[in-house]
Amino acid sequence: MELHDIYPIEEVVEYSFYFFLLYFILLLLLLYFFVKLYKKIKNRPLSPLEILEKSNHSRAKEMAFKLSYYGKSLLKNVEQEAKFNKLNEKLTPFKYSPDEVLSQTTQEEIKKFLISLRKR
Repeated sequence: MELHDIYPIEEVVEYSFYFFLLYFILLLLLLYFFVKLYKKIKNRPLSPLEILEKSNHSRAKEMAFKLSYYGKSLLKNVEQEAKFNKLNEKLTPFKYSPDEVLSQTTQEEIKKFLISLRKR
């Protein structure tokens, strides 16, 4: 019996282990850079607008101080400045009084002011 189409044995060079090591090291480097990027994004400081939005709007003293401190840096036009001055006048008496709760209408005014700041 005669066999056709059978070739002689050839030497096969095995680079698969080295490719595996290369891919593994590249994967580790990529993972390292993604973790560093995630930590950088996670630990970034909050902007003044984010601070005002995340603070408790019902606490009068806290909102009075934060709004007077951060509010001026966020103003873009005359309308926002008028709203800011109105809110600042309302909240000024709460700065030096014991911690009180703001009325619901004042809280809604603060939220509307912050929404108007968000729109550009």
